[in-house]
Amino acid sequence: MKAFTLVELLFVQATIGLVAGLLFPVVGGVMINANATKISNNGRNIVYSIIVANLEREAISLNDVWPRKDADFTLKKTDYTKGVSETYFADLISSESVENLPWSVFSGGGIEPATREKAFRAGGHNIWSYVGGFTYAAPDDMPFLFTQNFNISTENFRKHADDEPMDAAIAKYFDPSKEPFGDTLMVVVQKGGGVMTIKKKNLASVLFYGSVSGDTVSANPDLAVVHPK
Repeated sequence: MKAFTLVELLFVQATIGLVAGLLFPVVGGVMINANATKISNNGRNIVYSIIVANLEREAISLNDVWPRKDADFTLKKTDYTKGVSETYFADLISSESVENLPWSVFSGGGIEPATREKAFRAGGHNIWSYVGGFTYAAPDDMPFLFTQNFNISTENFRKHADDEPMDAAIAKYFDPSKEPFGDTLMVVVQKGGGVMTIKKKNLASVLFYGSVSGDTVSANPDLAVVHPK
């Protein structure tokens, strides 16, 4: 049997390297998109659970469970426009205001789910930041949840509400060190349950545009961004 020559072996190795180089970005992109889909569904489940809880509570004259500044669904008034997002989510579940919402909906993409409330409150098991301080006066397209790799602040809402442009420089708010997506993309879930998966290159043209207006801020003066630990 004829043996391969060194040239033939090098050619095969180069061919394999070329094919792998072409496939890796494609496979990586598919995995990122699959991860984004799963996380988007989790975020939608969180919002839908809150919406259903609010409808049930409204029928018996109880306050809603959106993270307001003076929320009292835990039988104590809590300012959910401050602190960390784990506090609100853990209170939401432990108060039994929502049903069948597992800890796993707060994780994904490299962030392991918590198995107990204490571990969740300690941090490291939650990818979601939220916008607190709004009520029913906020429109359904108001951003409510977004993944932790995007570090927008309360001040960014104020500037946008005052018609200051959110131009391409906003890309600096991506944190490449944060899961689940680094500086690749982010997932936004709106108050009404709508979901947007936004790539870095499209951020300036679509992020929050039209959702945070002067009227929204006037009706919801306590709007604040609350990040996870």
